[in-house]
Amino acid sequence: MTALGLSREHRRAGTVVGAAAASPRPAGGLGLAVVMALWLARRGRGADLARWATVATGCALATAALLWIVTVGAASAGSALDAGSRVAVVAGSLLALLPVAVLLILLVRLAATSRARRLAGLRLAGATPGQVAQLVVIDTGAAGLVGALLGLGGFTASRFAAGAVFGVSDTLPLLFAPAVLVGVALASALLALAAMREVLATPYRVVRGDEERPPRPWGLPLVVLGLAVPVTSALRSRPAWLGDPEWLTAALLTGAGLAASASWVTARVGEAVARRTRRATLLLAARRMQAAPRRLGYALGAVAVVTVVTVTVAVPGAVSRQALPLLALACGTALLCGLASLVLAEVESLLARRRLLAALVAGGVPRRALAGALVTQNLLAAAAVVVPAALLGLLVMAPTLGTAPAFVTLVALTRAGVIVGGVLTGVTATSLLEFVAVRRVTPATALRYE
Repeated sequence: MTALGLSREHRRAGTVVGAAAASPRPAGGLGLAVVMALWLARRGRGADLARWATVATGCALATAALLWIVTVGAASAGSALDAGSRVAVVAGSLLALLPVAVLLILLVRLAATSRARRLAGLRLAGATPGQVAQLVVIDTGAAGLVGALLGLGGFTASRFAAGAVFGVSDTLPLLFAPAVLVGVALASALLALAAMREVLATPYRVVRGDEERPPRPWGLPLVVLGLAVPVTSALRSRPAWLGDPEWLTAALLTGAGLAASASWVTARVGEAVARRTRRATLLLAARRMQAAPRRLGYALGAVAVVTVVTVTVAVPGAVSRQALPLLALACGTALLCGLASLVLAEVESLLARRRLLAALVAGGVPRRALAGALVTQNLLAAAAVVVPAALLGLLVMAPTLGTAPAFVTLVALTRAGVIVGGVLTGVTATSLLEFVAVRRVTPATALRYE
C-alpha cells in the first residue's frame, strides 16, 4: 500500500472496505460508498483538500459562465433586437459553451490524476468496481454541487456589477438556475467516473506517460466549407451579415475546423521551429509541442473558435449595434474560460511529467530554463492557432470588407490586431505561473513517483 502513495487513513479505509467486501453479508454498496466518502472527507489530507478545491473551483467557474450565457440568451429574446441579430446573439452564447465544457473537463481530469492511485489501492484492498464508482460519484458530485452554489453566488454579484454596462440587469434566469446547478454537479461526477474507467477495470493499469498518437488535420475540410460561403457570395456581390444563418454557419464551420486541427497545427509548428532553431529554450519548447500537442490543442481549440467569431463580430456592419454588448459579454466569458483551460492543461502536463522534470533539475538544468521553455511553448502554440483564427475571421467577412471604404477595412484590421494581442497577452500572463508551478512540482522527493 505504501508503494501506491496511500496515507495511514487511506490504508485504514482500505482495510474497512476489504473487510466489508469479504464478509458473508456485505454492506449495501451505496451505503458503504457514502460511509467511505464521509471517512475520506473527515480524514483527508492536503492532496484530498486540493482535489476537492479543484473540482469546486471548476464547477463554480462553469456555473457562473453558464448562467451568464443563459442570461445573454434571455436578454436577447426579451430585447428589441431584430430577428437576425437575436439569432447571432443566441448562437454566440451557445458557442461560449465549448470553452466552459473544456474547462470543466480539464479540472475534473486534473483532480482525477491525484486520486487514481488511491482508488487503485482501495481496489487492491477488496473494493468492488461498483463501490469505487459510487465513491467517485458521491465524492466528486458533492464537491461539484458546493462549487456550483459558489458559482451562483459569484454570478449574482457580478450581474449587478455588469448589468448597467451590458443591459442585462433586469434578467435573472431563476428558472434555469436549478437546472444549471444540478447539471454542472452531475456533469462533474460523470466526467470523474469516465476519467477513472481504467481503475474501475483493473487497479494494475494506473500508469503515467502514455504515448500519444500523432494528430491528424481532420478539421481542414470544415475550414474549406466555411470559406466557400464568402467565395460564392463575393461572386454574387452579396454583403456579409452574421444575422443571416448562411454567414453564421460559415463562421462556426471555420472556427470548428480550426479547433479540430489545433493539435495538428501545434505539432507542425513545433516541428518547423525545431528544425531551424539552435537555442535550448526554443528547442525544448518545440520538441514538447511535437511530443504532446493534444493537451495544448484541446485548450487552444476552444480559444480558436471564440477568436474566429470575435474577429468576425468586430468587423463593422457584421451585426447590429444593439447586439454588440451581448456578444462581447459572451465572447469575453468564453475567452476567459479558454485561457483558464490553457493553464489547467499545462498544470496537468506538469503533474504527468513531474518525475522527468525533477530528474532534469537534479541533473543540473535550472528551473528558470524549464519554466522559460514552457512559457515559450505556450506562446508559440497560441500564436500558431490564434493568428490563423483571426485571419479566417477576416476572410469570412471578406465580401463586406471588399466593398467597404478603406477606413472600415482599417478599423476591422485594427480590431483584429487588438483581439490577437489581447489573447496573446493573456496567454503570456497566465504562462508566467509556470515559474511557480515548476518549482512546486520538481522537489527532490518527486523522483520517487513513477
